Amino acid sequence: ALESFHCLGTMVARKIVSFLKPTFKVIVVDCDDTLWDGVVGEIGAENVRVDKPYLQFQQFLLSKYESGFLLAMCSKNNEADVFEVFKKNKGMLLKLEHFSAWRINWNAKSSNIKSMASELNLGLNSFIYWDDSAMECAEVMENCAEVFTIRFPKYGKDIKQYIYHNWVFDQFRITDEDRNRNEMVKQENQRSQVMASIGTMESF
Repeated sequence: ALESFHCLGTMVARKIVSFLKPTFKVIVVDCDDTLWDGVVGEIGAENVRVDKPYLQFQQFLLSKYESGFLLAMCSKNNEADVFEVFKKNKGMLLKLEHFSAWRINWNAKSSNIKSMASELNLGLNSFIYWDDSAMECAEVMENCAEVFTIRFPKYGKDIKQYIYHNWVFDQFRITDEDRNRNEMVKQENQRSQVMASIGTMESF
């Protein structure tokens, strides 16, 4: 009975916190040893592993995508190598089309996150960032203090506990606007591309 009361109290507290806290809209993830196990640049796209902990994380990210969060990638990598994982690795649950933005290069992670915030027209305080590297997390925390930064557990250990007991992901309610957010961003990106192409044609 005491355990049930404790669980009920926790649930009520989480609802109150989710109502009062700022609304996060974007989850940014690193790739190597975060989305998958292994370094793609060293072992190749088909050899990185999406075993249970990483699959659980991808399932969690997909559920958040479906509830209205935007997903983004920020990785120090060769872009072509990362894209090959999405194209060739059969273990991947997430697809490239699930991501609204990405910066895959050798620039500082904080600079890349600021660039994506500008692209998505959202404040840094609406961003959550996951990375397995303590150094990269520290760099983002120092230069993007508004971003809620989480270190991914080593080797994916205890990831289920990390993700389902972290209150930052709680949503008080999921609105139609939340559910449609990803589609609206895609449409806006398409409009921007069309306008850019028109401008290029006019310049020509």
